[in-house]
Amino acid sequence: MNLQIWDGSAYGCEVTVNNTREFIPLINDPAMTRAAVSAAEKVFLPGGVAMERLPITVSEDYA
Repeated sequence: MNLQIWDGSAYGCEVTVNNTREFIPLINDPAMTRAAVSAAEKVFLPGGVAMERLPITVSEDYA
């Protein structure tokens, strides 16, 4: 991991950073993803389900 941390001296501060890995990444099950997409395609108009998107980093409290 490449983090740049400024020392805070310009503001008369001391900076301490603790980096932890508290959350494991969510990896969607391929079969369940196909089932969800199939269901969504039945609900939304043709072209209403976009699968060409790049992955995004998000967070939730119930993974």
